[in-house]
This record gives sequence, C-alpha cells and structure tokens, in this order.
Amino acid sequence: MAELTVPKFFEIERKIEDGLDLDGAPKQYDVEKCTTTRQAVNDALEQVGREYPELHDCMRVAAAMLVRLDTIRDEAGLHLSGARRKASQGKAEEAVTAMDTVKQVLGNWDDSHTLYVH
Repeated sequence: MAELTVPKFFEIERKIEDGLDLDGAPKQYDVEKCTTTRQAVNDALEQVGREYPELHDCMRVAAAMLVRLDTIRDEAGLHLSGARRKASQGKAEEAVTAMDTVKQVLGNWDDSHTLYVH
C-alpha cells in the first residue's frame, strides 16, 4: 500500500476520564475521543477510496453501513414517537407493541445487513 497522503480529517484527543467499573466502583479510564460529524466521516471514506484503489470497495461498504445505521436510527425514532403518542392516549398495549418494534428495528450487534453499495 502506498504511503498515506490523506489529509488529517480528525483530531483524536487522548485523556484520562473518571468513570465506574462494572461493580460501580470509581475507576479512571485511558480514553481516546474524537468529535466529528456523519458528513466528515463520509468525506474521509470517499477520500481514502479515491486515493487507495485497493481500499475503494471497503470504503464503499463502510459508507453503505453508515447509511444503514442512519436508517435504523430514523426508524427507531419514528416508532418511539408512535409509542409516545399511544402512551399519552392511554393505549398501553399499543405503546408496548410499538416499543417492541423499536427493539426489533435496533437488532443486535452481530446482525447481518444487506447493504446497497454505491
């Protein structure tokens, strides 16, 4: 692979943050954080794909997965709005059904996704 010439898109900050361990005891974590936008990530994927043809398909699939995750987020939000409306109308069973749909839409970490790659 050629030497990396892609512009630096992201500033990654390394720091120590306070938190809790699994038992709820205070613990310090060594973390790396980056604040970015969906568009900045997409731009970086496109740039890498252009500059490194051998990574082009990988970047296209990564971008398609971001689109899929956007869709999941939007669908979950829509169903949660419906659940809230049903709950406010006193329709508890219908609200629970809508919340079950949200759980189904969110899926699991290891779910397989069919992606439309552009």
